[in-house]
Amino acid sequence: MCAFGPADFVTSLLGLIDEVVPCGCAVCRTAVPTGGPPLCRLCASRVAPVPPPLCPRCGLTRVISVSGPDECSECHGWPPTLAKAASACLHEGAAADLVRGLKYRGWTALAEYMGERMLPVARALAGEVAPTLVPVPLAPARLRERGFNQAALLARALARGTGWRVSPLLRRTRGGPALARLGRHEREQAAIGAYSLDPTAPELLRHGRAVLIVDDVITTGATGVACSDALADGGAQCLGLVSFARTNPLLERP
Repeated sequence: MCAFGPADFVTSLLGLIDEVVPCGCAVCRTAVPTGGPPLCRLCASRVAPVPPPLCPRCGLTRVISVSGPDECSECHGWPPTLAKAASACLHEGAAADLVRGLKYRGWTALAEYMGERMLPVARALAGEVAPTLVPVPLAPARLRERGFNQAALLARALARGTGWRVSPLLRRTRGGPALARLGRHEREQAAIGAYSLDPTAPELLRHGRAVLIVDDVITTGATGVACSDALADGGAQCLGLVSFARTNPLLERP
């Protein structure tokens, strides 16, 4: 029988902690101060904002500045239900590592830092309104598999920073393949009709309540469009979609 010594106990304990929050910088694993951000200064400096000029509606970088959605190839087809979208950073490098750490490694403590980075763009979308934050829901099977909804964690982090309310007004009506594995057209098709109002939502959406949809990553905007359509059907005033990261569609599969 192998002896289980103090070193083994410490290793096991650190392994358990690492299931919830990385031991050290979430990107490079360098030691970081206790109680501080989950990133070292160098990696934090590499969480890059979406570079301007930005489309005023979808928040995507445009090579040439555009003044309205009709001039943007990314969002010209969005319905009026999705007024705007904005993201805290570009989905690459350290930011992409944070998304993967939260979503696939279960480092749920990262949501607080990611939510803090989302605060300025969320406030810009809301303006003078105090909206209800609506996280994009997961399919029940995916939620059981993962154990949490990353969009809900980000919404709660935003709520702590703003005082806004979080309400799970939407539900995923059907499952399907992970959107990260799909190309642009497949994403758009998979999102159609995939979301509906929770049975309790009509009562909560009386008087045209202002809502802000929350997700971890925006790629094509198809998820935001589907969610905003469902919310509009219930009488909500959707102020937009806010996410931690925004992908560069030039790097996506067609």
